[in-house]
Amino acid sequence: MINTVVISVKFTRRLCALLLCALLLPVWACRAEQADITLRKGNYITLGSYMGRPIVWRCVGEDENGLLLISRDILCFKSYGFASGRWDKSFLREWLNSADASVAWSGPAPDAANTDSNAYDAEAGFLTGFSPEEAALLKPVTQKSVVNSRDAADASVGEKIHVYNSSGLLADTIQNYADALGIMTVDRVFCPNIAQMETMASFYPSEVIAEPTAAAVEQSGNAKNAENRSNNYYWLRDGLGNSEFPAVARCIFPNGRVLFSDVNDGSIGVRPAIYLDSRQTALSGKGYEASPYVIAPAGQSSALAKGSPTRDSARETAQGVFSSVTEGDYLYMGTLYDEDILWRCVDITPNGPLMLSDRILSFRAFDAAGGEHNDPRRNERGGNCWETSTLRAWLNSAEGEGDKLWPSNNPPSSERTGGVNGYSRQSGFMTFFTPEELNCVKPSWVRTVINVLDVDENTVGVRAESMRRNIAVAANSPEAFAGDSWDTFFLLSISEAQNVKESFGADILAVPTPEALNLNEASSADKSADITVSWWLRDADGQEADPFGVRVITQDGWVDRDDAFSSNVGVRPAFYLNMDTAAFVSGSGAYTEPYRLNGHSYGEWFTAVEPGCAEQGVRRRICAVCGGADDEPLPALGHSFGKAAVRSMGIFTVSERICERCGIARTEKRLSPPALIGGAVLLLAALIWAVRRMIRK
Repeated sequence: MINTVVISVKFTRRLCALLLCALLLPVWACRAEQADITLRKGNYITLGSYMGRPIVWRCVGEDENGLLLISRDILCFKSYGFASGRWDKSFLREWLNSADASVAWSGPAPDAANTDSNAYDAEAGFLTGFSPEEAALLKPVTQKSVVNSRDAADASVGEKIHVYNSSGLLADTIQNYADALGIMTVDRVFCPNIAQMETMASFYPSEVIAEPTAAAVEQSGNAKNAENRSNNYYWLRDGLGNSEFPAVARCIFPNGRVLFSDVNDGSIGVRPAIYLDSRQTALSGKGYEASPYVIAPAGQSSALAKGSPTRDSARETAQGVFSSVTEGDYLYMGTLYDEDILWRCVDITPNGPLMLSDRILSFRAFDAAGGEHNDPRRNERGGNCWETSTLRAWLNSAEGEGDKLWPSNNPPSSERTGGVNGYSRQSGFMTFFTPEELNCVKPSWVRTVINVLDVDENTVGVRAESMRRNIAVAANSPEAFAGDSWDTFFLLSISEAQNVKESFGADILAVPTPEALNLNEASSADKSADITVSWWLRDADGQEADPFGVRVITQDGWVDRDDAFSSNVGVRPAFYLNMDTAAFVSGSGAYTEPYRLNGHSYGEWFTAVEPGCAEQGVRRRICAVCGGADDEPLPALGHSFGKAAVRSMGIFTVSERICERCGIARTEKRLSPPALIGGAVLLLAALIWAVRRMIRK
């Protein structure tokens, strides 16, 4: 009986423990999703909602107010205000900062009488899309907005009218912004000003251009919005300084330039901005566009137990070296034009992480004209076959400057590439990487759509691919003729570019590096640093009628074609990262703190040992990764002797010169002029004596 009771008690205890675990398991699993994070520039988050859809924000800058975030999309189309470009009196400011179901307008309301379209006088305030806990995360900040000269008496900051520059380039528009007349307001949600857009453009120039959400287009009652998704203007909060235009406000045009529009224009988009603290709690997500952090409202606890590792620290070994990369991570590798090359992981594939250069690195022809192509039309305009292209040959070349072997015997000199941007004698792309870095690149087979002229026994597919501008449609062509090539570095295919667009949206657009812009010889090239440009893919137009047409991503993100010998198209290389050999010794993978490989990353040269007159010097550069030094000899300078000092020494004249650098003396001893004359007289006398003696005999 006693044993039965003991067994019963033990069973009851175990049953209670199991029931308790079952009850706590969902709570534990939910909490395990959360994480304490530090937001960084480049991260994406979701916070709040508009029209029932979560709002995606991107961290684009940091200043004394905290982290600046701007909505990824244009959320709606609304007028700015009534008869004035003053932010403090605008409709938008009142609406964005209202949490009321019915906004209490302080003056005229944005009804049909005061706006040309999309009246919103009866719409609930923007902050009604945020829970009270979410709204509490938004930092109230005091900021400047430019005012018109007619409102100069009300300006609380600044000394002069803001200069209007008709170019519309952010770099021009910002020129006297710091001293421009303005007013200060306290806001939790706001339209960005010119200075904040310039900050954003310095890090993410392609994202100055934004697209409206489908809901924004559907909601709009303005035909311009409904008929054209590319009608992507959006408001800034600055007025125009010129007194001739008091009823206009600044806005970003579809080409990314800063211009202006009438304040009652209801077809202009709204792209709000906010400030947050960097320390937040994320319920889920990884911080990039395809997987944004879902920020936990205030009051929800973090799941990270005391001492639990963060994502970064968990990857580190005892030596501080780690080797793991996820989609969205950034990496420095290689140096082109004395600048580190920045890469981004855009996909995790069976071959390893696919890395794409963050910017366009140069402008080059896909394939040079002339040579020995398999079609005379290709001799005129280059060929669209990736395997035999001069660009593929250059990307995979480790040869230095000078002549190289080109697949179709068509060196890409300027004469063969449209008159500009020749590269026949330039060093191969692989020369810009250290041996350690190249060891981290994984050569792989890549598949490329080919033209019907290049079909052979190794071709896969059953039909020639035709031209399609929509990237999603163009990428979905499994039956197209295609071939394989073994590459170290390569260009993206259409399907790979489509994956980039799906995961990272606007990152499919690209801007050139400053040096790529400077070196672009094309006379028609736009030299603006923040303007997106077209870049090559490796796929060909498959039709027989177009043996020289190569696919490109256009400056607005469509798929198009260009002639292979065109030199005004950007090069954005890609490669597979070899995770068996790659080890990161620094960085977090963020845009502002990219990973550094175990290869060296040297800074500028400096003189470590000054050269002497006879001794070589040393110039040195320091690796930012390991701190090691790379030394090179500097040639000896040679002596620099001053004016000779002359003195007599008996029958000799002594000449002495002193080196102005090292102080060494160089002495020369010669017979003095009197001694030379006396010697000559004696010699002449001896000669006369000898002649007389011969005559006597």
